[in-house]
Amino acid sequence: MTPYVARFVSIYEQESLEIIGKILKAMPDVDYGVDAGGEQLFVSCHVLARVVTSFFPKFPYRDGYYADFFEHSWNVTPTGHVLDVYPVGCLGGPIIIDGDIIAGPGKALYSARDISELRHASSKGQYFLPMLEKASRAFAKTMQDLGYQV
Repeated sequence: MTPYVARFVSIYEQESLEIIGKILKAMPDVDYGVDAGGEQLFVSCHVLARVVTSFFPKFPYRDGYYADFFEHSWNVTPTGHVLDVYPVGCLGGPIIIDGDIIAGPGKALYSARDISELRHASSKGQYFLPMLEKASRAFAKTMQDLGYQV
């Protein structure tokens, strides 16, 4: 079955979604360590969106809010759709959401804003750059293992 929204998403964007999805599904779990309170750190949407941009520069990341409540980061496709590599509250991803500025759900759900004062430990300060480096290495190795050019 071909979803209705597929008519608005380019073949390049659909193929990129499939490749990024394969890489993320094959990417191993990485030990990001623990925070100051001893809680296990998990990769964040903020890290993954930036990693995807570094390997797929036509998909820039955006920081902001999902549903005007959750701090979130996602990517934007060349034609303006939302590529969410780590959807909020979802098991699975990545997904593309129609980003039509008038009628698309992407406009209602994703609002780009400055979120420089992030609250989550995995998204700031001493944890962020080491996570970004580890996630980038894991993404690159997985890309290579799957036969994609890094």
